[in-house]
Amino acid sequence: MSRIVTVLFTILACHGALVHGAICTITLPPNFLTEKGLATPFRTSGCSQTVPDEQVFAEATIVNAITGKVSIYNPVIADKNMNTHIPIIPNLHFGDVVGLWFGANSEGIILKPSNKDDPSFALCVQGDGKTNFGQMAFCNAAAFFIAAKIAIKTGQLSIPPLGTSPKTNKPCYTVRSFEVIDQDQSDNVVTEYIVAFRKGGASEIAQFSQANMKYYQSQQDAGKVKNFTEIMNGSDNRLVSKALASALGCKPFQARDQADPGAVRPSLALNELFASKHEGEYGTVALVPQDDPMVVDGNGNADLKKLNLYRTGVDQPLQSKLNPQSAIDYCNNMLSITAPSIKANKAFYQAAPSVDPNAANNLWTFMGQRFQASFVNLNCTGLLGVTQDPIEVVADGDVTVDLKFNF
Repeated sequence: MSRIVTVLFTILACHGALVHGAICTITLPPNFLTEKGLATPFRTSGCSQTVPDEQVFAEATIVNAITGKVSIYNPVIADKNMNTHIPIIPNLHFGDVVGLWFGANSEGIILKPSNKDDPSFALCVQGDGKTNFGQMAFCNAAAFFIAAKIAIKTGQLSIPPLGTSPKTNKPCYTVRSFEVIDQDQSDNVVTEYIVAFRKGGASEIAQFSQANMKYYQSQQDAGKVKNFTEIMNGSDNRLVSKALASALGCKPFQARDQADPGAVRPSLALNELFASKHEGEYGTVALVPQDDPMVVDGNGNADLKKLNLYRTGVDQPLQSKLNPQSAIDYCNNMLSITAPSIKANKAFYQAAPSVDPNAANNLWTFMGQRFQASFVNLNCTGLLGVTQDPIEVVADGDVTVDLKFNF
């Protein structure tokens, strides 16, 4: 039987589903920003890549400060004793600047160097030194964005046009559009991996590529692999550049994937560059709010240093001081922009598959339950003094199957 759900969601993943308690430690190989380091599997402990709500992902975006050429390379993250299909080694050139971002389906990430004296590790940010962000971490992000913006300014790197949705006849969305955001915007990555299970029970992980998909299909046909599946990171970045772009007929900023010859893909870094370039074209700009659960301190209070560290990792303007009004403004924009867009885009979203079938039965109900959870978790009801949530979800068991709008 369906029911209207207005319960409090306590801790949420970026995609709006409940996360579990796994904290994943990722040990980085020596010189992990080099060709050899990127192609060496990163190893985990405290979590498993075979468990959906414990999986973690890495995404490198590379820009050449001289030529402006950009590409993507997704390093493999594997369990401590997990087999890995041999990764393709990336090709780096003089002038290349590598930015590396991490995302998680688990509750949190801890980065750890394999060599405590590795100077590259000093380029990693996972919090303010007191508390970590949680599902997000990054390395050399600031240098990447500086190099990219120099290449844009000199005309070496061109950002594609924003475009207009043929469905809505309105500007396409970006990762900084209020039509896209949730309680912890601009988080996680677009990376995919392949996880396979050999006949003997051993698990194996590989970079996602058409060649690797064909390889595992042939291994399954030969009886050597029991099954294999594509795994991915639920994220704002994947949502806007994959699900919403497809549903609304929009095109994200994409670059060549060095691990999948012939393929182009979006990434967190490209999404942020795209959003920054087109500010003023897509309405009110959403920036990581000071009450985002990833940037508050250990007591749940706003923390300016932690907020600005996070914003640096996604190339957003720094906030000069804490401002309680900013949280109210964010909630007001969710009320006046986010919720109405979900209502208005019903036909387009209903025709699209759910990002998470365990949470909602199509993209429309997914967006609705994600909004409702974020509105509650940011205390928007209290901050705005509203008596009803703008969107209530109608659930069949744990799956949202319909939405009720209170406006």
